[in-house]
Amino acid sequence: MPGLIYDLIDILEKESEYYSELLNKSKEKTQIVIENDVDKIRQIASEEQIIASKVIKLEKQRDNIISDICLVLNATKKNFTITKLIEKLDNSENEQKRLIEIREEIICKINELKRVNEKNKLLIEQALGLVDFTLNAINSKREYKNNDYKYGGKLMDTERGNSFFDAKQ
Repeated sequence: MPGLIYDLIDILEKESEYYSELLNKSKEKTQIVIENDVDKIRQIASEEQIIASKVIKLEKQRDNIISDICLVLNATKKNFTITKLIEKLDNSENEQKRLIEIREEIICKINELKRVNEKNKLLIEQALGLVDFTLNAINSKREYKNNDYKYGGKLMDTERGNSFFDAKQ
């Protein structure tokens, strides 16, 4: 069982490192979104995908190790958590301490990552709103009603003006 615990600690440490990388990329993306550099945004998104795929691979390994630990402890995997594992490690103070530290690191990094990603989402939505407003202004046609009458006393049709911007230039 100690070997499984050490393997779990190694995987969690690697996950923590990857979450740090994702957090740094997200913070970098914030500045790039502000600068409106589309090419760099694509590059950062691609790098984030690579890191996320590494995290997914580690998650699968972690899940397998947790399954093995559950077999050894005769516990059900469905409700088994790191907290429950820490409680069961009565005699292993070093492993308990390290698991608690890693769990807290990962929780803090994930919460910070959520906060930064929410900020990026709002910035991107604002940028898209500005683009949408600009496109609507460019494509809009001036439309006005006149109160002029035609021959026979009928009201003239609505007049349509030219586009707000001169597209011929």
